[in-house]
Amino acid sequence: MAERVDAGFDATELIGLRRVSSVVGSPCGELLAVVVERLDKDQSRYVSDLWRIRRSDGRVDQLTRGKHSDTQPAWRRDGSLAFLSDRVEEGDDASADLKLRQVWILPPDAGEPRRITDEPLGVSAFAFASAASRLVVASNHRPELAGADVRKAEQDRRKHGPTTLRYTAMPVRFWDHWLPQTVTRFVAFDEEGGARVELTPEAGRELRSATFAVSPDGGRLVFSAAVEDDDRIEDTELVELDVVTLARRTLARAPASAWEGPQFSSDGALLAVSSFFRVRGMATRVGIDVFSSDGTRRAVAGEWDRMPTLWGFGADDATVLCTADDGGDVPVFSVDLATGTPTRLTSLAAGGSHSHLCRFGAGLAMVRSTLIAPPEVYALDPETTEPRPLTTLSGLRPELASTVTVERCEVASTDGAPIPYFVLRPAAPPAPMPAVIWIHGGPVGAWGDTWHWRWCGLAMASAGYTMVLPNPRGSTGYGYGFIDPIWGNRWGGQCYEDVMAVADAVAARPDVDGARMAAMGGSFGGYMTNWIGTQTDRFAALVTHASAYHMSAFAATTDFPAWWNFSFATDPYGAPEELDRYSPSHHMDGWRSPTLVLHGERDYRVPIGEALALFEALQHHKVESELVVFPDENHWILRPRNIVAWYAAVQDFLARHL
Repeated sequence: MAERVDAGFDATELIGLRRVSSVVGSPCGELLAVVVERLDKDQSRYVSDLWRIRRSDGRVDQLTRGKHSDTQPAWRRDGSLAFLSDRVEEGDDASADLKLRQVWILPPDAGEPRRITDEPLGVSAFAFASAASRLVVASNHRPELAGADVRKAEQDRRKHGPTTLRYTAMPVRFWDHWLPQTVTRFVAFDEEGGARVELTPEAGRELRSATFAVSPDGGRLVFSAAVEDDDRIEDTELVELDVVTLARRTLARAPASAWEGPQFSSDGALLAVSSFFRVRGMATRVGIDVFSSDGTRRAVAGEWDRMPTLWGFGADDATVLCTADDGGDVPVFSVDLATGTPTRLTSLAAGGSHSHLCRFGAGLAMVRSTLIAPPEVYALDPETTEPRPLTTLSGLRPELASTVTVERCEVASTDGAPIPYFVLRPAAPPAPMPAVIWIHGGPVGAWGDTWHWRWCGLAMASAGYTMVLPNPRGSTGYGYGFIDPIWGNRWGGQCYEDVMAVADAVAARPDVDGARMAAMGGSFGGYMTNWIGTQTDRFAALVTHASAYHMSAFAATTDFPAWWNFSFATDPYGAPEELDRYSPSHHMDGWRSPTLVLHGERDYRVPIGEALALFEALQHHKVESELVVFPDENHWILRPRNIVAWYAAVQDFLARHL
């Protein structure tokens, strides 16, 4: 049985930590607004508060509190802080029932917030012009509920029905919900929420997931809009709309392409956008495009063998700032617009993962974490590459940093390629220890030196396990040549060999008991755990969460079948036997390892039928197995008490078998 370390960190402590999720900088560069999630008083869900950091003295103040959630902060040009909130004004029963979010404003002196929008079915996102009196919101609508009583009509429909949903095209579900009958439209206001003008009155479902930006002068709105390709995958085009005349032009549109997350330069002369290009049989190529005011487009860092996440322009508008998975870290990069050269701004020694870059004085602020340190706000000063902490909001006990060690290792796979992996283990463990190979999801994703609220290595290592986090083929941060071998119908191929090479290396360690090893994973990691179960009995236990099991059945029931068909480059109707080549469902005779199956019933990415089919097959083949279902959870386990229950079930199962 695993032996817990003395200063153990468990799931109960995990859910009690405050969660720093984002940070945005004020126009003057002197203030930061931070979104921090915390448990509500019943410890049943998380709510979000806003905090403020002052550069002059480093002071950290809480700005909002209560039972509501305040999110998506944005600074207005006068120094006021706007945000989305589901708080309601007294007597507004319909808004309370519908949990509508509106734009609220907190004045520069941090007085009481006041609501400045009152969209009938709420607001999903908003943006201010940085140098003009302009506010644009993404507003929710039900076209059939016209008139003044839209809110009450929707309230009545939710209480009494009808609950009918009608569709004429896929997709019809997303993640954990059926796609709603509402549509999204853009609405413009002055910065006080007056002078309301609908900008896209005829919009339908194409703006449901739109990203957008308002030019500094408030005259232009640039947004992404969904367009369906011949393969039934929704790509996005990039559209520019004149806010006054409503004239529009398409900035970018092409087959198998998408442009999202527009960001204006400080003078509005340039526009930076994340670009995505699909090629059959290869992983999606991700880049950054920059548009000039005449609509000319050019790729930035087009030869860079990484997948950048764009955060905006540098202070001089001659660079763009981004992050990207890179060798197990997520560093900060600056990309020169003239040369396309990316420069790493955070040092190799600093390691860690970074996001939400914004200006802070002459430098940058960001959210930073590591495998054993939860997210906090950090500053990166221009004269150094070492981020310095600005907050300790999470509440993690400092002494925990010394109770778990983190190693970076690699091993040659069957084809000679080096396979990186992390090892987390108690700093003073009893030897030899049981080990768990924890396989990441995706499959295009990676384990990195980053805190994960869902897959917390610190909680597992503190329970007395050597946790092994491999980055096999398909993992990001090592170039497209490392990702592409997972693309297409090759899930059970070289990636499996890579994971087993890591398992061999770990089993040979003197501090690991090779007879007490388990494999576990969620989503694709759960699939790979299932595939491992059909191929070898070397593991004393398997834990598979939200996992694909029967590939040809899964292809039609996942929430985005067209994307699945594209990524597998296989016709599920014309060649189902080919699709099932690496399907665990077709190889059950070899399964011997005791298995724990976990799943959320509201998981539409990997529907629960996969778990039920797997559990039935295990029972039929008389494999020792258990099924744990969370009826109110999706692909992730998000409710605080369910998180504790999930870790308890996993650790109990591992303890009994290791």
